[in-house]
Amino acid sequence: MLERHVFALFYSDCDQMRPQQEFSIDDPILYHRCIHVLRLVMQSRVIFFSQVRHCVVSVLRVAKKELVLFVISVHENRLLKPSIILALPVLKGADFSDAVGFATQAGVSQIQLLYTERSQKLKNNEVELARLKRTVIAAAEQAKHFAFPSIVPPIHVADLFDLYQSSVGSIARCDGLFGWQVGSLLHPNGEQSVVCVVGPEADFTEEEYKQFSEKNYTPLSLGPTIFRSSVAACVMIAIVRSLVKT
Repeated sequence: MLERHVFALFYSDCDQMRPQQEFSIDDPILYHRCIHVLRLVMQSRVIFFSQVRHCVVSVLRVAKKELVLFVISVHENRLLKPSIILALPVLKGADFSDAVGFATQAGVSQIQLLYTERSQKLKNNEVELARLKRTVIAAAEQAKHFAFPSIVPPIHVADLFDLYQSSVGSIARCDGLFGWQVGSLLHPNGEQSVVCVVGPEADFTEEEYKQFSEKNYTPLSLGPTIFRSSVAACVMIAIVRSLVKT
């Protein structure tokens, strides 16, 4: 078991790493983070990870503009069960980044962006998706959620049902009780994936709620108060995740 204070950094090249291997880092941004932000010194340990695997490494030498490290061990990332897909409407401003970051920390498996009748629209898909990926990676570093979620470009509500028809669905609302409803969604071994849906700031329309009902999406209450969409996403994922031992 690793010590809690071991830092984790995203490093895509760790997919090619092998145990007992020496390697050096001369990327100025990563070097700066290791030396001036994390303040790594000789024999310090750090975790490098990609979406597929993570490596425990130790600092061998610190040179000017170069860091030499040694790979102690290599591990395949563990996929959390059940697989939780968050259907997240495009939100305004910082709420959008917050929702993505919070959901990543809570252990979501995939983030499917969603267009609803009342949601925002992405102005530039490529730029926005790149920005959200950076948010995901930062949250994954903090949470050590190494198998971090991918972000899928926006689809409309009607397409959600066809794309994820083999998954169990749930939708956050503010009425009723959630305990037995969430429990009834989940396979005992966590093998069935769950689609969790939260509404946009202005909520779903009645017609959209009708569509979810017709597709047997289970309404889940998050309590007697009303959350912001970004907070509701995190709370919902955390509740579902906590009910199954992963």
